Amino acid sequence: MPRRKIAKTLLVGLGGTGNLALKYAKKRFHEMYGAGKSYDDFDLPLIQYLALDTDIADLKKGIGLNIKKEILKTNECIHLKVSQPSQVLSGNPYIEREWMPKKNVARLDAIEAGAGQIRGFGRLGLMANFGKIKTAVQSKINKLNSWENDHNSDFEATDEAINVVFCFSVSGGTGSGTFIDMAYLVKDCLSDSSIDFTSQAYIILPEIFDKVIKESIGKKRIWSNSYGALRELEFFMEGKYNKNIELLGDNKMTIPVKGAPFNLVHLISDKNTDGTDYTEIQHMMELIGSSVVFKSGDLATAGKSGWDNIERDLSMIEYLDDNNTQMPRYLGLGYAEIQYNTSLVSEVTSCNLSAKLSDLIIDSNNRETDVSIEQRVIVWGIKEDLADELLEQLLPINSYRNYVVEGDGYEGSDTRSILEANAEAHLMNEIHQLKNKSSDNLKDLQDRLIKQIIDDIIHVEGCILNKGGIVTAINAIDRLLSEPFIARYASQMHDEIENNFSGLGNGVKHYINTTRKRIAEELSSLSNAQDTMIFVKRANCMPVIESLITSYNNLIMYNADLIKREDAKQFYAKLSTDLEITKQKLVTMKFELQKCKTNFLKKEGKIKDNIKNESRKPFTIELHKKKIESANYIDENSVQLSLFLKSMKINLSDFINMNSTEITENIKLFISGTLTIEDIKAENLTTYLEKLEDKDVEGIFKKLKKMSLPLQSIVKDKFHMKMEDPDGGGNSWTETSLWGIATKKKEVYKLIGSHIETEPKILETGDHSFVMSSTLYYPAPALSLTNIQRYYDAYLNKRSKVSFDTDRRIREAMDDANFDLIPKDVADTKTLFAWIFGLVLYKLTDKEDGIYRKGAGRFLIKSKTASRADKHWLDLDTAWRNDAFAKFSDLNLDLEMLVKINDYITNNGVEKITEIIEEIKHDYSSKYISDYSALNRSWDDLKSSNDSRSEDVMEMMNMEIDFISTLSIESINDYL
Repeated sequence: MPRRKIAKTLLVGLGGTGNLALKYAKKRFHEMYGAGKSYDDFDLPLIQYLALDTDIADLKKGIGLNIKKEILKTNECIHLKVSQPSQVLSGNPYIEREWMPKKNVARLDAIEAGAGQIRGFGRLGLMANFGKIKTAVQSKINKLNSWENDHNSDFEATDEAINVVFCFSVSGGTGSGTFIDMAYLVKDCLSDSSIDFTSQAYIILPEIFDKVIKESIGKKRIWSNSYGALRELEFFMEGKYNKNIELLGDNKMTIPVKGAPFNLVHLISDKNTDGTDYTEIQHMMELIGSSVVFKSGDLATAGKSGWDNIERDLSMIEYLDDNNTQMPRYLGLGYAEIQYNTSLVSEVTSCNLSAKLSDLIIDSNNRETDVSIEQRVIVWGIKEDLADELLEQLLPINSYRNYVVEGDGYEGSDTRSILEANAEAHLMNEIHQLKNKSSDNLKDLQDRLIKQIIDDIIHVEGCILNKGGIVTAINAIDRLLSEPFIARYASQMHDEIENNFSGLGNGVKHYINTTRKRIAEELSSLSNAQDTMIFVKRANCMPVIESLITSYNNLIMYNADLIKREDAKQFYAKLSTDLEITKQKLVTMKFELQKCKTNFLKKEGKIKDNIKNESRKPFTIELHKKKIESANYIDENSVQLSLFLKSMKINLSDFINMNSTEITENIKLFISGTLTIEDIKAENLTTYLEKLEDKDVEGIFKKLKKMSLPLQSIVKDKFHMKMEDPDGGGNSWTETSLWGIATKKKEVYKLIGSHIETEPKILETGDHSFVMSSTLYYPAPALSLTNIQRYYDAYLNKRSKVSFDTDRRIREAMDDANFDLIPKDVADTKTLFAWIFGLVLYKLTDKEDGIYRKGAGRFLIKSKTASRADKHWLDLDTAWRNDAFAKFSDLNLDLEMLVKINDYITNNGVEKITEIIEEIKHDYSSKYISDYSALNRSWDDLKSSNDSRSEDVMEMMNMEIDFISTLSIESINDYL
């Protein structure tokens, strides 16, 4: 079977949405390539995952009903934890001084359970864990680069290039606060390698969160965060920020900025271009996960040319949108599939076949031979007829210490008493130690080895029960207990203790007694020797001493032999007892299987009920439902019992302690792993389609094509572009698509090219369980997003106590460039024009009209709405510029002020106004700020202030100055 090609891919998930998308992608990879392995055991080295989140609970959470299932591994996650952020800021003043928005500093608290929808906090979490993140990124890149196409592997890399995929939402704090830094951090790590790479982002827009989040506080910042994030993204994508990103200054933590952060960007909304709504986060995650998997897996090679054309086409754009502000670069992603849910079909199938398979579980007549049992015995290490395998596990040869005398052992007339006392003490101590060692080893063997033996019979994969069924397992136990196995081994231990040790004709007990007698005789001889005359005493004692030492050491050895044989008898006795217990469990299990047969058919009705209540996925056509609803769709004659036995994939030992109800459920699982069910998984969708009329299949394929329209809701009238076209002319909206089908050999799939799409890009997947369609619509600028005005309005809410930006330097760069995602609406800027020229009017009318500030106090405006007693000066009741402007707008005072400005120009001519415009544009610091703005503090004082309200004033002043820089006498007419 040819190896499957996988693109080397690094998947990076940022924030809760990002790490969730990675889990769904990993789940789909397992579904596609798991080949029967459990989720925990499945590993695809060509795919590397890295999830970053400030919320540890989100990182640990699974995506199924059982939260322990379908999770990321520890080395695939990094918790962006900042336990004491105030200490981080105080120890690194550069952060607050240079990039952290001051509005957010006062709200900063421990970052452990999320970033609180504040983008700057998510970024601080990244900064505090920067070293750990960079090391993890580099490690995963190294793993991908070091992959070599092993011919023994089921997979091979499509090529050397690395595909980097980012998944995140721009609505919260973590994903939208870290994506720019992470994009460039990954690029920096990859730049150290000569390997080519591409980077793309899957970005979830806020609409889906607006649907699913019920509490208003939970979606308080989703629109404003999204605008802030998209504004930064577009700024970097256009290459307008060409400085390196410094997080700590002095090059302590610098991220090089080179080129655009991503090659391709998918903006994903809550409905597709046909208007189909997505109302559940998990459905969007399923769609994104499936799209990522197919573009990294089977479809990567065939789809590469189509997807790569996007960048080429973008380079051919002749002009930008009408306002010349944005490149139409953002892609709409679509994915849909026809699915035959084989797990459900196989469950129904199992209910019809389980009765027969129950008989096979009871007995498949695959008996264990004496040779195979002996091979198991050798592996277990309990064989004792020709080798001391068990004895050596109880007491290895060097388990005791020999008795050794001090010096030559001669002590004159006290030689016997001293030697006997020391030797006996050493003997007793060694026997005690040997008993303890053997007892400990016996307990270990009883706990561990007996469990292994039982497991090999009924528990582990490849066990006797799994291989041959209950009757075979019982038969094996009976034979294992008898000759020539355990019965012989236990008998041999008894014989060596009592009758025939090491073939010497007597048992080990005999040799212990004989050695004891020898020691008694030698001690008596030693007494006689030490009583001889002094001149010959030593010479007489020495041979006896040497003989005694040998005898005592032999006695230690024989006691060791006795101890381990007695313990071996205990082991065999315990093993025999446990095997008898296991045999009785098997007998009980056999009885329970007879009862459970009647339960299987009842499950079919329950399965059908569950299907009716299943939540429909908006990107899936589920053809298996009709199949399951069919009356007689199982052909029992096509299922051979031998195939089920051959393809068993579960361990039958789990049935040992189950009642009939539990056995019923597990037999269903057992059948689902058979070759018959695998054949159903591989063939049933194609078979189903082939049985339909062509017109019905065409209808299904057309529906699939429609469902795969991109999840991007835009207003096409908001942008216009031309793209070079081989046929001439231009397109404002370009589509590319890719189909994945089981095989081109089947006529049913040829209908796609003949009736659904002209010259479609098609890849054979070899999988008969699904057909997929994936589309990209491109390109579109961010300004064409349906709700972009709502994003913009929320972002511009200057009264917010939270900044929606991540870096004041980036925000200032965008403000200096007068950069925004959507063209400024004249109606929105009229208020600002009225405010600015209301301040100017105060000077022009010699303080008789307009807007002014009373010293360091509050702002006032001349208005007919104010009382005559106040000389028609309306107190705006605030000394803060931004609040005064907000009240000016809320009270619609701009309309009255515009009339006054128009009257002044009409009465005095345009020359004076033109002169003022040129003066303040030429030198705003001396003219507008000093002469007109009513700013009572210096610019430097505002910059150095730690008061967040001063930052609001600076933002307001920057907005006024930016507006003035675009003014001309001609543009004034637009506002009057």
